[in-house]
Amino acid sequence: MHLDHRWTAGGVDLSITFTGVHLLHASVAACILNDVYREATRLGVPVEGVRVCAGGGFSESWSSTGVSPVEWWVLEEGVS
Repeated sequence: MHLDHRWTAGGVDLSITFTGVHLLHASVAACILNDVYREATRLGVPVEGVRVCAGGGFSESWSSTGVSPVEWWVLEEGVS
């Protein structure tokens, strides 16, 4: 799913199974994504892109048992 995003001209792509608990995990990832772009802008650090992965467990009734681990990668301009 492609979504417009305040901090990026090209928007963001979301790869998710569509359930409420999966959306909870995606919202945690979105918060991290926004934090990276906001703080990079505030500090004057150029960011080429960010990839955030958030997952977690589910009970047998599909409630979240927590969001972890959360991993993210920041791509800086001119750094490979």
